[in-house]
Amino acid sequence: MKITFRSSCCLALWLCVGSALAQTPSTNAPRPRPALPPGVATTVGGTNLSGQPVRSRLPFQGTVKSIDSTAMTLTLTGAKDQERVLHLDGESRLIKGGKPTPLSEVVAADYVRGLVRRNDRGEEVLVHGTFGPKPAPKPKAPARPKTAAPATQANPSSNLPK
Repeated sequence: MKITFRSSCCLALWLCVGSALAQTPSTNAPRPRPALPPGVATTVGGTNLSGQPVRSRLPFQGTVKSIDSTAMTLTLTGAKDQERVLHLDGESRLIKGGKPTPLSEVVAADYVRGLVRRNDRGEEVLVHGTFGPKPAPKPKAPARPKTAAPATQANPSSNLPK
């Protein structure tokens, strides 16, 4: 068997590429997940089923039904007249008229929207809430008129002169 210069170069190149591929890590290997900060609620192994961290704050909205300043709670009426109790702590921020406000200035029938979180006992704690009149619903966009498709002839060659 005769080894030519061309075949020896191809063999050397094949050996170099093969050894380089063997040394590089596979791109299909699973990547390690970053460690989540302590206190993040999780469902399965630190993440929810989609692999994302579980949200610790949730949005809410409703109308204030009653205020208990001694227990530091707000009761909201929600959909289908279900009551929802929100607890306040020292970190809760209340905003009315674009400015921070104390609980004493919040009145029943105010509309409130904001964020809540769950504490260790499973109670909803107000993170921040904005009080005021209920915002007007956005107007719906006008329906776009349907455009008629141009009429096409079944056989364009029928219009040719004979």
